[in-house]
Amino acid sequence: MAPLRISIVTPCLNDARYLEDCLRSIHDQHYENLEHIVIDGGSTDGSAEIIQRHADRFAYWVSEPDAGHADALYKGLARATGDVVTWVCSNDLLLPGALARVAEFFAAHPNCEWAVGDGLLIDEASRVTERVWAVPFTVRSIQLWELWGTCQPATFIRRRALERVGGIDRTLHVCVDTDLFLRLARLEVPLRIPHFLAALRIHSDSQSQRHAARVRETDERIKMASGRPAWPAQLMKLAYRFYHWRYRGVQVLNETLRRHKAYTLGAPVWSPPTEQGSH
Repeated sequence: MAPLRISIVTPCLNDARYLEDCLRSIHDQHYENLEHIVIDGGSTDGSAEIIQRHADRFAYWVSEPDAGHADALYKGLARATGDVVTWVCSNDLLLPGALARVAEFFAAHPNCEWAVGDGLLIDEASRVTERVWAVPFTVRSIQLWELWGTCQPATFIRRRALERVGGIDRTLHVCVDTDLFLRLARLEVPLRIPHFLAALRIHSDSQSQRHAARVRETDERIKMASGRPAWPAQLMKLAYRFYHWRYRGVQVLNETLRRHKAYTLGAPVWSPPTEQGSH
């Protein structure tokens, strides 16, 4: 039997600083049934040239103006043919062995519609700043929790489930994952893949940092539209604390029981290649 087909979409716009490492982290998985799709929004910083150097590794790639992050994801996922899909943005990374673990997990759980793995937060130099332990979440926990526990590139979705909930809302410019995950959570609470799968980069030029006010406003609008109770501010604060400390309890327990030493805080998770453009 052929291994599970996994489709990864990488959206990019003027991210040459991190793009090479992102692509290498995916290709160095050496996963034989990978479909990698790259959608570049017409970069002018050298990103398109980096993509061209890796072109033989892609099922499809394009560099042309688009309507933004959500539009790029929409276009990429529309071309995906994998059994399971995700997206890894051009400044994020997959961790070694991630795709093999994802394939093994979904093969062992054929009825699982989507799953979340553990992840890392990293800085500009790819140093680990925080571990993010995946916690299966419900619609209510997403609605009430400002910083609910998941690492987006460590989240993998059956393509049939993505299609069932309507896919990416291409009208959004931010909070695409919050919107999609709320709809998926109504379908099924995700299962947890007990491995570190990906690293999410937080840096001053990232979309979430540059458009922080817009992110907060859109996040609030999405959650209210999804049916979040219009509770008084004090009650909302109590609800948030409940979910926050419930999550922190899981984090502390995991840290204590597993004593995971593979990814040390402050240590680099990724060493830049010495030769640009080699495969």
